[in-house]
Amino acid sequence: MGPFALTSALVLSLGWVLVFGVAPHAPVPGPTTDVPATPSIDDGLKGAQCWRPVFAGDASDSDIAGAMAVLSARAAAMGIGAAEHLDPAEIALTAPLPDGLWQRGQVMIAEVLEAGALPSAAIPEGALTDASGREWLLPGAPIAADGRLIVAAYPVDDMTRAMGVNIELSAQAAVVLGDLTERLAAQTPPGRVVIALDGVALTAPTVMMRIDGGAAQITGHMTSREAAETAAVLAAGPLPVQITDVSGPVPCGDWIETTRN
Repeated sequence: MGPFALTSALVLSLGWVLVFGVAPHAPVPGPTTDVPATPSIDDGLKGAQCWRPVFAGDASDSDIAGAMAVLSARAAAMGIGAAEHLDPAEIALTAPLPDGLWQRGQVMIAEVLEAGALPSAAIPEGALTDASGREWLLPGAPIAADGRLIVAAYPVDDMTRAMGVNIELSAQAAVVLGDLTERLAAQTPPGRVVIALDGVALTAPTVMMRIDGGAAQITGHMTSREAAETAAVLAAGPLPVQITDVSGPVPCGDWIETTRN
């Protein structure tokens, strides 16, 4: 399928659209490391299931604390996190585990080439893929910024009632994206820019003009659950350490009664 492009929206061959310059919206809150000194035992926990993530062996205490803060922020944004936590290494959830809760959450924004247009011998290992299995190549270094690239994200309905995700870039990342898209738009044919999450291309539109402002919307073939999970992961930021396994569930109510005795 050939690329499509509009000046008001970038239409993707992935079936998703990246719309720039969207109106501001109240973002999903990011993680916080504030933990009550003496958490109370809330009856609401008794309807939850407790899970304990297992982190990479070189994880420090600060890495684990930061990761638990990110997981709590994701769970809260997805509407499945319990308000109280009695163990700093355990998370209580009030619904079945969503697919994206435990993922690393690393975001990449970069110039991209479609691998299908190149000889197979020229495709290096580690090329990005999208949900359909198509491969994408990175001819240059991804956008770099001090801190996180995406500072806010939230699920929305677009004008066609399809679900989407609005994102807002940091000020520094927005400037770098503007310079990159100006260069890509001047190419013949115009180049593409990719937003990837954990090595999977979410969107790879053809760039027709410089993109300023640092606001964008990814929309298309997304369910409300997919939009909510993607927004939650993008808003909370990446985990500072890899999760290698997850143990559970253990009924939180049973665990609470055990700790009381």
